[in-house]
Amino acid sequence: MPSPLEEKKQQVLDTILYISIPEDMEGSFGDFPLDPRKMLPIEVTGDHEPWNIDELSWEMIVAGMLKILAYQPDHEDAGYYRAFVLAIKPELIAELTETAIFKANNGDFELSEEIFLALLGLQPSQQRPILNLALHYDKRSESLKNAGNESLAQFYEEQAFHWYKDVLDADEPLEEAYLYAGYFFVRIQNYGRALGSFESYLELGSDPEHKENIKKVIQTIKDQNLTDAQFKEAYDFILLSRETEAIEKINGFLTVHPEVWNGWFLKGWAQRRLGSFALALDSFKTCIEKGGENPDTLNEVAICQIELEQFSDALTSLYKALTFEPENIKIISNLGIVHLKLGEPEKAKGFFETVLEFDPEDPLALEFLEK
Repeated sequence: MPSPLEEKKQQVLDTILYISIPEDMEGSFGDFPLDPRKMLPIEVTGDHEPWNIDELSWEMIVAGMLKILAYQPDHEDAGYYRAFVLAIKPELIAELTETAIFKANNGDFELSEEIFLALLGLQPSQQRPILNLALHYDKRSESLKNAGNESLAQFYEEQAFHWYKDVLDADEPLEEAYLYAGYFFVRIQNYGRALGSFESYLELGSDPEHKENIKKVIQTIKDQNLTDAQFKEAYDFILLSRETEAIEKINGFLTVHPEVWNGWFLKGWAQRRLGSFALALDSFKTCIEKGGENPDTLNEVAICQIELEQFSDALTSLYKALTFEPENIKIISNLGIVHLKLGEPEKAKGFFETVLEFDPEDPLALEFLEK
């Protein structure tokens, strides 16, 4: 089954039509000569046949070239397209970067992804577009995780990991790459890589406030032994859907480090995925007792309480989680589910409609509202 990126790539390339330069358009832009031997890509909609050549503009050609640079950067004429675009619109990189960041911050990940890929195609030897792409996939995976779409969140998490690794492997990485990558690795609980990235930022970074913050994170990682091999193996086993083995590993970790709340969270997460909701609930409650009260833990507690038909307790957990993250649609959606189970459809409807305000395409909210 093709990945979401492969599907999007094929959809876009299917809309590209190649044309030769009409005679009246031959010439040059400043010092850039047009090569009549090069076929130029344009994006069309619908059938290619009825397309009208009179509608052709340089803007259409630039748009088509950006599509090729985004989704087919190894195209035989990519170098020509790159030079063509920058000759016609030398200010385009700054404009596209601003637009992509704006779109990503507003949750329009489909469009921002395409623009970031085009920027990478325009600047294949630069680190900045690689870092921007890593940040994009980082933000997108976190958004999907908050929406409860764990499988798709993991896919984009892997994309973020790939691009962060790419930028960190450069001869002289951007200093902020170490900072952003470090926080990403903390979020996915890869504490070994997080420690390495943060320590590099302490050595090479220039922002004193960032340095003070990451010193605290480094100390927490070390104090709680989060780079322990058993902890990492447990997390990896959960991602591989090998929860029983994960529990064995995390039990070994907790035998030595019983006060580390992250360990209890991993144990509860594995137990919940196995359907052992009562055991998972106990683990998550221990996690909170050890200092792990946060939106993710409270939401996991609520999921277990819903499965155990402890609906009143689930509401309490979810409303508390909402005080931490009022716009977390996973929590809002679960509130709708609990109110449905309590026989309160109007209240449930309100929560699902709120979810759609944040994400009009949310499948769970659409499904429940239809019911």
